[in-house]
Amino acid sequence: MKAFNARQIGKLREIVEATAGELVERIGTKTEFDLISEFALPLPIEIICRLLDIPSAHGTELGVAASCLVSAFDLEPLDERMLGEANDAALTLDRYFRKVIEQRRITPGDDLISALVGVDDDGATLSDDEIVSNSILLFMAGHETTSNMIGNAMVALFRQPARLDQLKHDPALIPQAVGECMRYDGSVQMVVRTALEEVVIDDMTLTPGTIVFMLIGAANRDPAVFPNPDQLDFNRGSGAPSLSFGGGIHYCLGARLALLEMEAAFGCLLARFPDMRPVNLDQLVWHRRNNLRGVQSLKIAIAAN
Repeated sequence: MKAFNARQIGKLREIVEATAGELVERIGTKTEFDLISEFALPLPIEIICRLLDIPSAHGTELGVAASCLVSAFDLEPLDERMLGEANDAALTLDRYFRKVIEQRRITPGDDLISALVGVDDDGATLSDDEIVSNSILLFMAGHETTSNMIGNAMVALFRQPARLDQLKHDPALIPQAVGECMRYDGSVQMVVRTALEEVVIDDMTLTPGTIVFMLIGAANRDPAVFPNPDQLDFNRGSGAPSLSFGGGIHYCLGARLALLEMEAAFGCLLARFPDMRPVNLDQLVWHRRNNLRGVQSLKIAIAAN
């Protein structure tokens, strides 16, 4: 927490907005592009690379390894091939970050890994194992969750053009729109927890060892909490009790970064491509995943100037 919070939000915003701007510039004057592969996927990877001060050229390989490792956490049986691939991916990420940590201990910089190396909390420091784990976690937790969320949000907006028009005419609504889109169709649909002690919830007693599947997607559409939950409504405000980032001591450490990424994505896309329209909205193919929700591709057409 100390290492992450030490970075000024202004600096984070600068990195995020610059990266988003560069990606829309690469799309340039194309009349059609894939929002997922050309924007949503590379955005968080390139931002994480900048935060960790590692070459963006390494980002794609590390992102592939992180995605492979994440698959081991999906709620489906793993065969030996899948488990072996996930294990190889973990070893690849471990080796890479150990080399980076070794370099930063010799020559520290202004990056997040250097901050983790230099953390001193009343004499307590982080071991190399802990820094490696946190670096891998950044790639795992901040990669597909954000890219899928950008895709889900744009699908929701394209399917409700009145809401998209709202944002075009009033960009100040973007922060509220981001929060509402995350509630409406979040990229993380489910988490699993194990009760370590007896817990009583209403009239249900959970004994130690009970495995609980918590459906975040369902909770975020609870009609007892959200009026008209199946409607996309930017007027719910930023204080709406969405569970998209978890809660309590498990509240997402990277929540602020994720929100900045989403806000920058919306802002750049709407400013650069105000007349964009979906090409394959009726033929979307969703990833076959239990806990992460997102589309494999979202083709966008742009009116020629």
